[in-house]
Amino acid sequence: MVPDPSDNYYSYEQLPGSSSGTEQDSYIVHEQTHTAGYMCRAGRGDPEYSTFYSYPKYVWSSDFNSSASLTVSPDRAQHFTSDSVSLSCEGNSTEWRVKRFSADGRYYWLDCSSWWGTMTGSTCNIDTDSTSDAVYWCESGSGESTNAVNITVQDGDMILLSPARPVTEGHSVSLSCRFRNQTSDSIVFFYHNEKVIQSDSRWELNISAVSKSDEGFYKCRHSGRESAQSWMSVQANRPKAELRADDRDIPVGGSVTLTCSVKPSSSGWKYFWYRGEKTSEPLTSQLSAGPIRVSEGGVYWCRGGRGEPVYYTEFSDPVTIYKISPNKAVVTLQTNWTEVYRGERITLRCEITDGGDTEWEYEWRTTSSEKPPDQNEHSITSVTRSHSGDYRCKGRKKHTQHSSTGWSDPIKLTVSDKLLPVFTVSPSWLSAGATVTLNCRVEDPSAGWKFYWYKTVPGPSNTYYRLELLPGSSSGTEQDSYIVHGQTHTAGYMCRAGRGDPEYSTFYSYPKYVWSSDFNSSASLTVSPDRAQHFTSDSVSLSCEGNSTEWRVRAFSTEDTDLSDCPDWGTMTGSTCNINTDSTSDAVYWCESESGESTNAVNITVQDGDMILLSPARPVTEGHSVSLSCKLKRRKFDSTVFFYHNEKVIQSDSRWELNISAVSKSDEGFYKCRHSGRESAQSWMSVQANRPKAELRADDRDIPVGGSVTLTCSVKPSSSGWKYFWYRGEKTSEPLTSQLSAGPIRVSEGGVYWCRGGRGEPVYYTESSDPVTIYKISPNKAVVTLQPNWTEVYRGERITLRCEITDGGDTEWEYEWRTTSSEKPPDQNEDSITSVTRSHSGDYRCKGRKKHTQHSSTGWSDPIKLTVSEGLQPVLTVSPSWLSAGASVTLNCRVKDPSAGWKFYWYKTVPGPSNTYYRLELLPGSSSGTEQDSYIVHGQTHTAGYSCRAGRGDPKYYSYISYPKYVWSADFNSPASLTVSPDRAQHFTSDSVSLSCEGNSTEWRVRAFSTEDTDLSDCPDWGTMTGSTCNIKTDSSSDAVYWCESGSGEISNAVNITVQDGDMILLSPARPVTEGHSVSLSCRFRNQTFDSTVFFYHNEQVIQSDSRWELNISAVSKSDEGFYKCRHSGRESAQSWMSVQAVSRPDSSSFPVLLVFGLVCGIVVFIPLIVLFCYRASKDSCFVRPVQSESTNTDHVDYENDHYSALLHGDVCLYDTIRDRQEAEHDSCFVRPVQSESANTDHVDYENDHYSALLHGDVCLYETIRDRQEAEYAQ
Repeated sequence: MVPDPSDNYYSYEQLPGSSSGTEQDSYIVHEQTHTAGYMCRAGRGDPEYSTFYSYPKYVWSSDFNSSASLTVSPDRAQHFTSDSVSLSCEGNSTEWRVKRFSADGRYYWLDCSSWWGTMTGSTCNIDTDSTSDAVYWCESGSGESTNAVNITVQDGDMILLSPARPVTEGHSVSLSCRFRNQTSDSIVFFYHNEKVIQSDSRWELNISAVSKSDEGFYKCRHSGRESAQSWMSVQANRPKAELRADDRDIPVGGSVTLTCSVKPSSSGWKYFWYRGEKTSEPLTSQLSAGPIRVSEGGVYWCRGGRGEPVYYTEFSDPVTIYKISPNKAVVTLQTNWTEVYRGERITLRCEITDGGDTEWEYEWRTTSSEKPPDQNEHSITSVTRSHSGDYRCKGRKKHTQHSSTGWSDPIKLTVSDKLLPVFTVSPSWLSAGATVTLNCRVEDPSAGWKFYWYKTVPGPSNTYYRLELLPGSSSGTEQDSYIVHGQTHTAGYMCRAGRGDPEYSTFYSYPKYVWSSDFNSSASLTVSPDRAQHFTSDSVSLSCEGNSTEWRVRAFSTEDTDLSDCPDWGTMTGSTCNINTDSTSDAVYWCESESGESTNAVNITVQDGDMILLSPARPVTEGHSVSLSCKLKRRKFDSTVFFYHNEKVIQSDSRWELNISAVSKSDEGFYKCRHSGRESAQSWMSVQANRPKAELRADDRDIPVGGSVTLTCSVKPSSSGWKYFWYRGEKTSEPLTSQLSAGPIRVSEGGVYWCRGGRGEPVYYTESSDPVTIYKISPNKAVVTLQPNWTEVYRGERITLRCEITDGGDTEWEYEWRTTSSEKPPDQNEDSITSVTRSHSGDYRCKGRKKHTQHSSTGWSDPIKLTVSEGLQPVLTVSPSWLSAGASVTLNCRVKDPSAGWKFYWYKTVPGPSNTYYRLELLPGSSSGTEQDSYIVHGQTHTAGYSCRAGRGDPKYYSYISYPKYVWSADFNSPASLTVSPDRAQHFTSDSVSLSCEGNSTEWRVRAFSTEDTDLSDCPDWGTMTGSTCNIKTDSSSDAVYWCESGSGEISNAVNITVQDGDMILLSPARPVTEGHSVSLSCRFRNQTFDSTVFFYHNEQVIQSDSRWELNISAVSKSDEGFYKCRHSGRESAQSWMSVQAVSRPDSSSFPVLLVFGLVCGIVVFIPLIVLFCYRASKDSCFVRPVQSESTNTDHVDYENDHYSALLHGDVCLYDTIRDRQEAEHDSCFVRPVQSESANTDHVDYENDHYSALLHGDVCLYETIRDRQEAEYAQ
C-alpha cells in the first residue's frame, strides 16, 4: 500500500512474484526496514472472480528514515490528558498526513484531521482529551512512511517520562516519574521488565551509557500508585551505508553506476557489494573505495568496512536494478479513441514486441488515480474521470526477475463527462413541400459513432415525451445528418449517438422544433386577441382545440432559447392558457395533446414600449382582405404614420391603418410601422393558398399477404366534380396514371401514399393530402421470445426480450415494439434488461420491417406477457419438529413454480457472537445448489435451526433467505443445556419460572417459538434476562418451545412449556426421563385440595383412579412414553408429553457386541417370519436400497424406515391408519453399513425409534403400538 495524502487514499503495488497470484496463502517479505502497510485478496476461476481487498495491516518500525521521519514534542511516550502534544513530519515531501492505529483497532482509516487532532502544515496537534493509546506514523505525498511511535495518554495522576524514539547504544538517557498535581515525598520505585532496579527518594532514573541489555519495559510506582509501562528501544550505534544508482535500468549493451557512502563522511572506508541476499558472500571482484559499474540485473546492497579486524557499517537499503531487454513495450487502447466518455468500456493492453514464447510479468505507471493491475490487459467496463491520464507499461521476464523491457511511450487517455450531442433543425418554420434537415454534432464524428434519430411525441397526461425512432435509424446511421420528407405540422426531434460493443450511448440531445403556422383539424391553436404583437399588461389567451381533452401549451423563448410550459409564465384553465404578459418574453407558442399531436405555432411579441403593430397571428388566405394597424399605448396619432413591407415604405399619411383588399402571395413578408421617430417591432405575415386540402384515409395500414387495402381521398367542404390523383413516394413525382379515380382505390404495394383532387379544364388542383404510410405484410412471422423462458420473474433478475423473424434468411430487418408496460424496448431485435423492475410488467409485441425495402413488414407478433414480482420469499418447512435418536430431518423449500430453473441452497443457522444475529453455514453438497427442493439431514442429534434460499439464471439471481425453522431435541447436550425451575412442563399464570443456560459459553440468549402464533422471540420480549438465566413473566407468556443459544454457536435441548390460567395443572418433568429411573407425576390445584377421585390418563386411557393426587412409576420403560393428563371433579388439566430416552447404547466401534446382537436379532426375527409367511408372504419383505454417497463413489446400503416421520405435533392430530405390512416391516432389527461423508471407513448404524417424528402437542390420536415393538425397545 503506497500512501497518497492529496487524495486521501492508498494505491496498491503488487509485491514481486504475485502478479499471477500465489498458490500459498502466505507470503514472506524480506528486508523490510521501514513502516509499511500490506493488503491481500484472493481470486479464482476463468474469467477470474476476485474477493474484496482485505483490511490493511501494518508492520511498524521505530528506526529513523532520512526521507521520512516523525518527531514527538514533548519527546516522550506517555502524556497526561490535556497535555499539548504535537507530531511533526519531516522528509522529502511537502504533503503529509498523520495516521494512527488505536489499541482497540477502531477507526484506523481516520487521519489527524478527522477527529482526534488538528493538522497544520506537516504538524499534527493531538487532542489528548479524546485520544486513546495508539501507534502513530506519518505518510508522505511521495509514498513513504515514517518511523512509528507508541503513545500512551493517561487520565491518572502519574506517568513515566521515557523517550518516544529509540536510544542509541553508548548514549545516556534519563527516565523520570511525574505527578500531575504533587511532588514525590517518599520512595519511588523504578521497574525494568517487572524487576525493581531503583528504589529511593529520587524521582529520576539515569543510565549513563545505554547498552542493548537496557532495552525493555519500564514503569514507576509511588505511594501505591503505578504508571503505565512503556517500551524503551535501543538501537546499535553503527553508521548505515547508503546506496545510490545513477539509473535503475541497464540499457541494452550498457551498465549503470552504483555509489556506496557512509554518513557522516570519514576516511578509510572500503565498500563491500552484494547481489541477491545480503547474507551471501560479497562480490569479490567488487571490493572498492569508490563507485562501481554493473551490467547485470538484480537486487544490490552495500556496506562499508575499515580497520583490522574489519568494522562493518549496517547494510544499505536494497536497490533493484533491471537489465533492459531488446524487446519493446507498447501500450494499445481498444477501442482506439484517446478521448472517451464516462461510462464507456475500454481495454488497455501492454504488448511486448518480438516477445516470442517468453512469459512476462507486467508493470504499469499512470498519472491517473486508477493504476491498472500488473497484468498485460486491463478492461474497464465503465470509465470515470479518475481514469484520465498517461499510461505506460513495461514487461519483466517471468523466470528472470531482473530482466525487463524499458518503459513504453505513454498513451494519453482523456475521459470526459457523458457526451451531450448538439442538435440543430433547418428550417425552423415549415413551408409547403419543404424538407427538414436534422444535424447531430459530436466532437470527432469519425470516431466510430452511429447516430439515432427520434421524433418527440407528447405522452399521456403531457408529463413527458415518447421517443419514436425515425425510419431507417433503428441500427443507427453513419451520417450525422438526416432528412425528413413531407413534414406538414409542428414537430419536435432529438438525436443521440452510440459506439462500441457493447454500445455506449450519449445523452439524448435537447429537443429542437420545426414549426408550422398551418391549421391542423385534429389540433389547432388560436390567439385572443388575434394578433402577433401585444403590450405588457395586455390580456392574452391561447386556446387549444382538437381531438383531445388534455393539453399543454409550450413556449420556446427566442431570447434565451428556453423551453417552458404555461404554468411557468401563465395560468392553465382547461384547454386555455392565459399569458402573464408582464413576465413574458418574445416566444413561439404551440399546443401539445395527450394523444400525441402538435398544433400550428404562433410567434408572439410582447412590447413594453408605446407602440405596436396589429397584424394577424395566423396565416392569411389568398384573396381574403386583411387590415394591419399601428397602435399607441396612451395617445392618438397626430402626424404621418409610415407602414413598411420588407423594410420598404408602402404607405405614409395620417391613416394609422393599412388595408389590403385581396391578399396575394406577394403580400407575404415582414411588416412594421413608424410614427414621430418611434418604431414598432416587425412581425411576419404569412399568406397561404386558398386551395382546399385533400384528406387521405386508409381502412388499414398493413396489407395482408396476397391482399390489398382501400385508400379513400376526399375534399372538404364536399362538392361535386372532383377526380383524384394518387402518388406513391414523393408527392412531386408523376401521379399513378392507372389510378386516376372518382372514388376509393385498392393498393397491394407498400409505400408512402398521397392524393390530391382536381377538376375543370385547365385542371384546378387542391393541396396534396398528408402522407399515409402503408406496409406490405411479408409471409415471415414475428415471434417474441423471453430468455430465460419464465413469464413470471422477480425484481432484479436479468432477462432478454428478443424479436425473431421466422424464415428471415439473410434479410436485414428493422424492428418495432409495442408494450403495455411503461418501459418500451428500443427498436432493435433484442432488449437485455440487466435488472427488471415492476415497471417492466406488461404485454410485449413486435414486428419487423425489411431494412432496404422500407414498406414491407411482418404483422404484429402474438403478445407475450411478462409479470415482474417483488423479491421471492421461499417458505421452509422442517419435518419432524422434534428429534428422536437416529432420525433424519427433511427440509422443504417451497417457491412458486419450482420447475422454473431454480436451484436450492440449504443453510444451518448458527448463533453468532453476542447473540445478535445468526451465521449461516451451507449444508454439505449444497454449495452449488440442489435441483431438488428438499434436503435430508442425517444424524442431527441436537436442537438446530435451518434456512434456505433459491437461485437461478446467469448471473445468478437469489431469492430472499427463508425465515428460520427449527428441529428441537429434548436430549441434553453437554456444551449447551437448558434447565427449567421448577422442573415441570406445566405452570400456572403468576408462577415464578426460570430457564437457565449452562455450557461452554459466557454469552447466552433464550429463545421461544410460540405454538399459538408461530412467532419467534427472545427472553426480553416476555421475561427478564439476568446473566445466563431468563425469568419468565408467566402472566404474558403463551405455550411455547424454549431453548438456549450460546455466543460460541451451540444450541441447547428444547423444552415444551404450557402456561395455564385455569385451576388445575399436571406436574410432569420438562426433560426426558431415562429408562429404568423412577418418575412422579402429580395433579395440582391453584387454590384448593383434592377431595374426591383423581383420574390419571396415559394416551387417553385411565391408568389410575383413586384419591391419590400423585402417579408414581418406579422404573420407567419406553412404553411409558406418551401424553399424560389428570381429571378431578369434572375439571381437566392440559396434557403434556413425557419423553423416555434409552440408556446408553453401544457405539459403532463395538463390532463384536454388534455381531452377537445382530445374530440374536436375526434368530428372534426369523422364527416369527416363518409363521407369518403362511399368511402374508408377499407383505413381510425388508426394503433395501443402494444409495450413492454425496462425497464418494462408494455405494452404501440404506433401509426403508421411519414410516411415521410425517406425524406432526399440534393441538389436534389425526393420523392415517398404518397398514399391517408396515407394522411387520418394523418387527425386525435392522443393521446398515453406511459410507461416512467425511471418511472412507464404514461404520454400523442401528435402525431405531420408529416414532421419531411424533411431535408433542395437546391432543393427538395415535395408532396402537404392538407389544412386540414395545418389547423390542425395552431391550
